[in-house]
Amino acid sequence: MGSMTDVLLRVGRLNYVWTNTESLLIYIIAHMLAADKETAVVVFLTLNTTRARIDLVERLAKRAATPPAEREVILALMARLKKEAKVRNKYNHSIYSFDERGDISSTQLMRLVETDSEIRYGKVEQMDARELGQLEQSIAEIAEISKALWAFIHASPRLRGSCRCLVPSAPTLVAASATLRLPFGRTFVPPAFVTRHGKDEVPC
Repeated sequence: MGSMTDVLLRVGRLNYVWTNTESLLIYIIAHMLAADKETAVVVFLTLNTTRARIDLVERLAKRAATPPAEREVILALMARLKKEAKVRNKYNHSIYSFDERGDISSTQLMRLVETDSEIRYGKVEQMDARELGQLEQSIAEIAEISKALWAFIHASPRLRGSCRCLVPSAPTLVAASATLRLPFGRTFVPPAFVTRHGKDEVPC
């Protein structure tokens, strides 16, 4: 069982890294549309679901006009983001059951699953050490996706100097040093991040 504090702390961290990472799609949209940031913000906010925003980015990447290397990077990142979206949605659309000590014992997903002959709802999963470990892995993976998106934005000739990117403060980001291969004929080694007001701010 997971203590309420431990579980809710992790869910809070999950939402924190997710929100910061999803907001980076604004710059990906700006890059793909060759638009300014303000236009990209309008597009991003008009599409009021994560699924719609990811769908747009994927469809823009699949255009014949998109360079193959760029398409490959963007589609791979969106696939990773969609996988983690399932985890985020699970914890934001579940109710929590408690044991006699007040610890969270399980989650129950409040979403319908419809087949040809029936509907089901309320999938129950135990909140045990394994589940907490998977939640930590998801947080770390979203932080890695954020790092990769930021590197793409940093390397984009269309976006250079036009934004300041905010990415989540997470150990996986602060310690990152692996060279990233980017679709603009460049490689990028993430610098040390400067933490300001709980986020890492670096110029694109």
